Amino acid sequence: MKAAVIQVTTGHPMTKPEIMAAIQKLGFLSKSEKPLRMLDNLLYGKNPRFKNDNGRFGPMGTSTRAAGTKPATKVGSPTRKRKVSAAGRTKLSALMKARWAKIKKAGGKRLKAV
Repeated sequence: MKAAVIQVTTGHPMTKPEIMAAIQKLGFLSKSEKPLRMLDNLLYGKNPRFKNDNGRFGPMGTSTRAAGTKPATKVGSPTRKRKVSAAGRTKLSALMKARWAKIKKAGGKRLKAV
């Protein structure tokens, strides 16, 4: 069944009923009373090999967008993970040690945020 689903969805992404009709047209016959459950396991299982884009499924590594549409982008998200340099970590460490020394000296009372 997996090979048949990959074959029919390679051209363009499809919904579950469209996939089921296409693989039955190829000649795939299911012995199960509920073939959509088998399809669900294949599409949503532990290691799915299909990408879901608003209910349209296609093989991983292919675009599930309709032709001519723009991909969705996250607004305000950084493109790479921000990292603190070694010098920055040393500076932060020194600042925190000074802060805790000041708190200890004040008798354990918390300092007000500036």
